[in-house]
Amino acid sequence: MDGANEQTSPVQSTSFRSPPRYHTWVISSIATLIIAAMNELSIYTILYILLAFYGIESFITEIFGVSVDDTGITVPNRLLPNNPWIVFWRKQFKWKDMERVCSLSDRRIQLISVNMRADATFRTRDEKLEFFRAIRKFRPAIRIQKKPSSRDQDI
Repeated sequence: MDGANEQTSPVQSTSFRSPPRYHTWVISSIATLIIAAMNELSIYTILYILLAFYGIESFITEIFGVSVDDTGITVPNRLLPNNPWIVFWRKQFKWKDMERVCSLSDRRIQLISVNMRADATFRTRDEKLEFFRAIRKFRPAIRIQKKPSSRDQDI
């Protein structure tokens, strides 16, 4: 065969979501919008509306969770690594830029690429192990470490 009739399989993806986080965001967004709708237009109403939009953005970010596919890994962009509730959209790590994945604890990992880092937290240890299996499926050669070296922690 000349290769012209080869069929390509659809892009496969594995996602890991945190229902408590996205449920909290959607409930808080709706509550904030209700409060804003019941008030007359003031600076507080505008702040409620902005908070509601942030909640909607966070809900969208959390509903997609951590995903692994043939292009790379995409995670919620946590602005403070120790506070999983402060998120702003998503970060994508392309496979070609990935250096390693570090296991920080039973449920927490750190992705390290050439030019950025991100932490991700999973609901259970088993979910984190499933994440590692998904990585191995897409990129068997990627380095997975128990924890970052001391020089990486200082950065």
